[in-house]
Amino acid sequence: IIQVTSTLSDTREEIYIANSYGAFSFEKMVKTFLAVNVVARKGKDIRTGYKSLARSSGYETFDFKNPKSLAREASKIAVNMLDAVNAPAGELPVVVGPAFGGVIFHEACGHGLEADAILKGASVFKDKIGKKIATSMVTAIDDSTLDYHWGSYKFDGEGYPSSKTVLIKDGILQSYIYDLRTSKKLGAKQTGNGRRQSFRHVPVPRMSNTYIESRDEDSGSIIKSVNKGIYAREFAGGQVDPATGDFVFGISEGYLIENGKISFPIKDATLIGNGPDILKKIEVVASDLDFAPGFCGKSGQSISNEVGQPTIKVSKITVGGTEN
Repeated sequence: IIQVTSTLSDTREEIYIANSYGAFSFEKMVKTFLAVNVVARKGKDIRTGYKSLARSSGYETFDFKNPKSLAREASKIAVNMLDAVNAPAGELPVVVGPAFGGVIFHEACGHGLEADAILKGASVFKDKIGKKIATSMVTAIDDSTLDYHWGSYKFDGEGYPSSKTVLIKDGILQSYIYDLRTSKKLGAKQTGNGRRQSFRHVPVPRMSNTYIESRDEDSGSIIKSVNKGIYAREFAGGQVDPATGDFVFGISEGYLIENGKISFPIKDATLIGNGPDILKKIEVVASDLDFAPGFCGKSGQSISNEVGQPTIKVSKITVGGTEN
């Protein structure tokens, strides 16, 4: 290990919102964020490992997870990746790990469910309420009421209470993500998702804590069901077209699955696909739901949110690699 960098932020806000509809809301919000980035080297090969922890709480956040364990996890990723082999290329079964694996749903599907995209006609999910858009294994939720979660709040940027919104239930699209304007335009129930970076910014429909709900399957049995495939545990940068759901995500921590077992770490791998298409290829959902914090940019604003999911198995995704 040649370098370790940590970032700690602790913010406190007092938020007052009053509107002409009679709302007057107050919230004192405390947030703590810690990130650890580790760089490891073997010869000329350099690899990194990254882990973060964030909660809507003060330093009691570190009762939830010890900073040392976070650093060890990041170090383990960086060191393991030094022994990585070239990633295979082609269509393969992919097992996506819990927590940060939910970033694929967030980016490739979640933004298309935000109601301003629906109003603009810039979403593949327009006019799909009540229709089957995923396998019956998929129930997806946006929930800003979760205690101490990074994307939680008592009320949104327009003064409306936080809520738990079922977006997809057993594969059927149930709801979009609304602020006041879009709910009135579309004649829908307000979901309390009119979020803003600060008082200087206009509220727009935004996700909060968005996740795929867990099922009963054991994550180990999912790995055992794959003869040859990829286990994607963590992701790096990517590109997404919110209008179509097309995406390319780099895998920062991934492994080969061979004969039902996780084997060698892989390097320089990408997942190439389409969010709505992936929803229809989710075969199994495990019980190990977990969350990962992040920051989401939209309309020139950056806000805190969480992504989450259990381990899931996708029947096939195009893997970009260098090993045929």
